[in-house]
Amino acid sequence: MALRRSAREEALRPGAVVKAALSLSSVMLVAYTVHALFGVGGPRLDSFYLKWITDAIALLSAALCLWRAVAVRGERVAWGLVSLGMASWGLGNIYYSI
Repeated sequence: MALRRSAREEALRPGAVVKAALSLSSVMLVAYTVHALFGVGGPRLDSFYLKWITDAIALLSAALCLWRAVAVRGERVAWGLVSLGMASWGLGNIYYSI
């Protein structure tokens, strides 16, 4: 017999877009870590990882925190502030990179 989820639990479940964003940011983080620790790709990829990948990870993380702020009412302010901070940091990195 299958258990039913409440409407609130269903509303808090991440959709396909959120899961895709989380997966993409996780893959980018692992790729950046492997490059930083083991030098995979060589020094020619340093600027790509430092300019593009780190900025994309920060902005995707900010978007995920913003989703959480919208989805969970009880912690909305905290998640919104974390999202604002991460977005500011990511946009500052992009401005500095350009």
